[in-house]
Amino acid sequence: MDSKTIMNLIERSCPACLETVWRHVQDIETYTIQKCSGCGLIRVSVVTREDLDGFYEFIYFNNESSELIGYKKYSTNYKADRLNYLRFHKDLIDLSPGRRLFDVGAAHGLLVKVMQEVGWSAKGIDPSLYATNLAQKEYGVDIQCGTLEEYDFCGQTFDVVTLIGVFEHLVNPRLSLEKIKSILNPGGLLLIVTLNAGRFLHVYKYKPPEHLYYFNLPQLKQMLSRHGFDIKISKPYFRIYKLSEFLYRVNHLLFPWLVKPIDYLFKYFPFLDVCCRLPTNEMFVVAKKR
Repeated sequence: MDSKTIMNLIERSCPACLETVWRHVQDIETYTIQKCSGCGLIRVSVVTREDLDGFYEFIYFNNESSELIGYKKYSTNYKADRLNYLRFHKDLIDLSPGRRLFDVGAAHGLLVKVMQEVGWSAKGIDPSLYATNLAQKEYGVDIQCGTLEEYDFCGQTFDVVTLIGVFEHLVNPRLSLEKIKSILNPGGLLLIVTLNAGRFLHVYKYKPPEHLYYFNLPQLKQMLSRHGFDIKISKPYFRIYKLSEFLYRVNHLLFPWLVKPIDYLFKYFPFLDVCCRLPTNEMFVVAKKR
């Protein structure tokens, strides 16, 4: 057994069905993609702390390379993301038992800021020192640098926990759910937006070590139920994008030769870069703590 396997952060058993037998799917550089022989969940088999240390820093949020890792320019999505977060407020307002929210993977803190503006008491956490410093500098919001699993909440509890584009990044989803359950008030809500590997078009790429798990809805529902959550809302996620960002991501996946021409188009005709509500390869799930 090599040293990387010994230092592996990924659990042996499947977080959805608890099966321990995995089938090989493919290798990507030094990473191996596997499928659970029980429920079909896709995962990266081995990830170490060394793989993740420093991964979510400046280049992750400002990546203009040919590799679709992280974001081309995270901060330019402000207008579109703000509109998305206001929609979350509308989805949660009638279901939540209260107005205390904690955002996991808060990045620059925009979700926290928007929710505060519409009457929520909100804070968050992110593993990126770069992102949390920017959150405090730009928005003055309380975003702690660290991981959900290691953070000491000192008895604080919340009515809503959000993981927006985060669940697929979790090293240990079962441990994360137990921690979330411990900080949620009775009847509290868990809002998840994550890649749906069961969508009929399967428009996504394996991206280790950024994305570690690829759930479909039945797998996610099975896991949530085992940890004491009942799904109240599940639907395809339609996200508001700047048109340039949407086309950038689609072209990277399907038509990489179009990336540069599209970039030039919006550089010289910025008035075309409007916000649009468009389909994604993600699912929107709200689950209630039993």
